[in-house]
Amino acid sequence: MSQITRLILFFAFILTCVSAVLITGAKLMGGLRAHAELLAFVPQYYPEQAIMLADVITGAAVILTHDDGPAFHPSWSADGSLIAYMVQYPLHNYALWIVVIDVTGREVDRFYIAPNMLTIGGIDWSPDARQLVFSTETMVSGGVRHLYVLDIESGAKRDLNIPVGHFLRSTPLWTPDGSAITLLTSAGGLMYLTTIPLDPVLPFTIQQLTNRHVYIALSPRLDRVIVSDNGTPKVFGIVDLVTGDYAPFPDGAPPSIVSPAWSPDGDGLLIVSDGVYLVSPENTYPPRRLIALPGAEFDPALRP
Repeated sequence: MSQITRLILFFAFILTCVSAVLITGAKLMGGLRAHAELLAFVPQYYPEQAIMLADVITGAAVILTHDDGPAFHPSWSADGSLIAYMVQYPLHNYALWIVVIDVTGREVDRFYIAPNMLTIGGIDWSPDARQLVFSTETMVSGGVRHLYVLDIESGAKRDLNIPVGHFLRSTPLWTPDGSAITLLTSAGGLMYLTTIPLDPVLPFTIQQLTNRHVYIALSPRLDRVIVSDNGTPKVFGIVDLVTGDYAPFPDGAPPSIVSPAWSPDGDGLLIVSDGVYLVSPENTYPPRRLIALPGAEFDPALRP
């Protein structure tokens, strides 16, 4: 074999290896693309109530988690590399855990929270991705409510003070500067937008809301909230928290089977109907179906 032939074969081998690495790096399991637009959700039809991940362009979907209890409330880190979710173990005193995984389903961290615990809303990542905030209530009569901040590096959790007599009513969200937590609360039959500083010396900020609506989900920008009426089926709309103005969901939006959620930038709505749709509140683009799977998909969370 000539020297030239050896060189040609050598470079062909190198090219094959590089191509294999590039192809492997561009894929996740189940045919998902590493840099794809991904949607995490809980499929109703899957008996284990696991976290599922779908590529909204190709339609490829995989089950990410296989816990011994129901998993719910997936939440993306700001860079889209990690998912935090809650899991509860009915056979172990309904112990609540928070688990952090990457987009391949590999477990990065697992944090024990407490036994006999219900959750109120989902999880939110701090802007620097070092902490998680979530709220819980004990499963006993007159349950005690907690608003926890969990440090991912140390695993330590801090129980924030909440206004006396207030019930927690939504997923808690970080303020953009990471100095406080904002969420919906209720007290004495009234609804409030409440901001709780991490610094216990600073006072709460409490804004009373009108009682004309059922308040469901705060926008990540903290400027709007999804609301509904008490009818059957429910009629959904949006209230501007600055002006107080109400607007119904745009014409053409599919009917929602479960409570709608927000896209990560707060510019779009995630609506579960015959699949999961991304809808513009201002009707600036037509509703876009992200995935089409049988049954209602719960807790949809679009990767940032």
